[in-house]
Amino acid sequence: MVTFRIGRSHRHPETRNPERPIGFERPRAVVMTGEDSLEKSLRGNREASGKHGVGTVYEDVLILEATRQRIEKNGALEIPGQNRELVESTTHPEALDALARTLGEAWQKHQTQVSGKRLAAMGLAALNVVDRGEQFGDCSFKVTELAERIASRLGESDRRARFAEPPRGPFGSVVRELTLPGWLTREVPADPDLAPSEVRVAEGPRGAEVRFAFGPLRFVYDRLGLRRDDDSTADISKDIADA
Repeated sequence: MVTFRIGRSHRHPETRNPERPIGFERPRAVVMTGEDSLEKSLRGNREASGKHGVGTVYEDVLILEATRQRIEKNGALEIPGQNRELVESTTHPEALDALARTLGEAWQKHQTQVSGKRLAAMGLAALNVVDRGEQFGDCSFKVTELAERIASRLGESDRRARFAEPPRGPFGSVVRELTLPGWLTREVPADPDLAPSEVRVAEGPRGAEVRFAFGPLRFVYDRLGLRRDDDSTADISKDIADA
C-alpha cells in the first residue's frame, strides 16, 4: 500500500506557485493500493512490520485497513469537506472494534497489541510528567523497570556509533560518529560501549561509501545517507549526525 502525507501536496498556492501548470490547477491525489493484503504485515506477535512505514510510522495497521476499505468502497474523497467523516470512519474506537471483529482473530490480536502498548506508554508518561507546581528540587522522574529512560519520539532508542579510527566519509570529511535511529537498530543491544567494527571504505555505485558492522547488523553510509546493508531499497535516514 502506498502511503504519503497528502497534506504536504499542493500547498500554499498564493506564495509558492500561484500559476500552476495546465491540468494541475486544482489539488488532486490518486491513492494506489497494492495486491498484497495488509494482514501479511502482521507478525507472529501481531505487531506490524512491512514496507512504506508499516509498523514504524504507521504502527496501527487497522487504521490503514479501515482507510483502504473506505477509499475502495466510496471512491473519491472531497477534502476538507469530508474530513470529519473520513477521520471518524477510520480512527473512531467503535469503528475499529467493528472492523477487527469482521477481519478475524489476527486483527483482533493486533488491536490488543497496539492498545496495550499505547496504554503502557500513557502510564509511563503519567508517572514521569513534570508538575510545574512543584519546587525544582522536589521533582524527580519515577523511571520503572520497564523503561530505563524517558525518550521522545525523535530520540527513541537511538544508538551512537563512535569510530575508534574515524574513516573519511562520502563528502570528504572525517566521520567520528554517526547517530543510528532507533527504527534501524531495534536488534542492537543498548550498550553504550558498543562500537562499529569491520569498518571499511570502498568505492560504490554512488561514490565513496563507508561500510561497518554495529552489533548484529551491518550498515552502509554514502552520499544518499545511512541504511542497513541488507536494505536494497536504499532508504535514507534523516537522523544522521556527522561530527
